Amino acid sequence: MREYNSVSIVLKFGHIISSCVWFGAVVSIGVLLYLNHESGSSEELNAFNLGIHYLDNFLIGPSVAVSIMSGVFLCFSNNLQLFACRWVLKKWLGSLIAVAFGLIWLAPWLRQMEIICRINQFMVFTIPGYYRTYYLDHASLLVQEVMLLNLILISLLKPCAGHKNCVHCRERFAYKKA
Repeated sequence: MREYNSVSIVLKFGHIISSCVWFGAVVSIGVLLYLNHESGSSEELNAFNLGIHYLDNFLIGPSVAVSIMSGVFLCFSNNLQLFACRWVLKKWLGSLIAVAFGLIWLAPWLRQMEIICRINQFMVFTIPGYYRTYYLDHASLLVQEVMLLNLILISLLKPCAGHKNCVHCRERFAYKKA
């Protein structure tokens, strides 16, 4: 019954909601990026870029922080060892890689496209650098979405292969606590 105490429930709720917001904001950026290319005026172009900017700054950033912090507290509240459970370790590494990929690779390209669009307004579609940035953004968003879906799948399946130090594996495979 320990896993159903109120702190654990709040942490799980926060973790699930923040993960969903993170994934949903990345998908929304992809939709706005597509609409960016289909825009009919410079005002629409700037509005789509502003939407991408706000989604990145005000949804993705806080949801990543809440997701990671709630994950840490969930591990402590459920007596999971951070490096003993393979699925938890995969989740930590995957989360850190997704965050690093977003900060180092994806965000600069999104900012670059926003700058190109702001400076050149509607003439942006004649600039070859715009299309390179546009396609790099789409490819990067697809990679980010696959990484986040993989993290969600790991959370749902908890894939452990009988590791004796893992709480879930001990319960699943009836290992006695050492």
